[in-house]
Amino acid sequence: MRIVTQGNEVGWQTVFDGLNEVAKRIYFILFDRFNQQGFFDCFEKEEMKLEDLENSFGVDPTRTHRFRVALQGLRALGVLEIEGSMVKVLKTERPDEPVNDELYMTAFSPIMKDYLEIYNQDLLLNPGFALTFDGQQASLWEGLLNAPINTTSGDLAIEWVGRPGARVLELAFGPCGTFPKLLEVIGEHGQIHGVDNSHYYVERAKHEFRDEPRVKSLVEADINDGLSCFDDNLFDGVMFMGTLQFVKHPPALFNEFKRIIKRRGKLALGAFHTNKPCFSNPALHLHMNMFDPPAFEYPVHDVKTWLQEAGFETNITVEFGSYCSLYAENLPEIAFD
Repeated sequence: MRIVTQGNEVGWQTVFDGLNEVAKRIYFILFDRFNQQGFFDCFEKEEMKLEDLENSFGVDPTRTHRFRVALQGLRALGVLEIEGSMVKVLKTERPDEPVNDELYMTAFSPIMKDYLEIYNQDLLLNPGFALTFDGQQASLWEGLLNAPINTTSGDLAIEWVGRPGARVLELAFGPCGTFPKLLEVIGEHGQIHGVDNSHYYVERAKHEFRDEPRVKSLVEADINDGLSCFDDNLFDGVMFMGTLQFVKHPPALFNEFKRIIKRRGKLALGAFHTNKPCFSNPALHLHMNMFDPPAFEYPVHDVKTWLQEAGFETNITVEFGSYCSLYAENLPEIAFD
């Protein structure tokens, strides 16, 4: 069975209200700053190779990925044309409106002011700046997780993996906003385990749930190193919502899920759509590239294929804006005599 649900027009209007204006402001900030720093003077001719342009503009070698995605913002304004490795100047004056009218940065309205502040402070190409999970941007992350795009998918994930007495693992639990609801669902005999690579959030969770015996192991680790700290067939359900973009090799992680999840156990997985207009806009890509290293982009079709190859069946697919949640089941292996 496969159910595909897409947000209605009213929902989209509510979620994306005002975000076009924010994206425009980000593009205008980029244009003004690049122009003030002599970006257009770097063009020795109307069209230049990207690498030559980077050298002329003095781009920090560790931030070329940010520079290149910032150029896409200028392309959306209609001042540049980018074709392969070639960049061409179309105009040197900032237009009143961007050329591209699909400018939704992302459905994260609670944190838009935080993002604008990042651009206003000229932190995009600053080698010392990166979005981290060490508590410095705690308000940003918690605003992000309180956005409808995450709260809706998180509630569905709890329903999918949780049941009375279940042993559940949440990966990248962050501020552990799902723990209270999970505790209600799993009842007095269930367990919650967690893994996060943020020392700040692991220690915070240990403190907040120090008197809750059902919250068992809270491990500080990078899931890119595997999940060897857990035994085979240990969990009834695993939640991994919203951070797949930081996984270097998803198929390897999915094989680990296969190992630690019981047969017929449940997996709730969040992933971004990369083939929708509201995801492909430069403003969202700028956000993705403010991490160090930059986040990866995995098409949902590929994610489903990797899950199937690992032995999971995707029972339910829920699409909401630029975000997709997959609810899968670990199928038993069938032996043939």
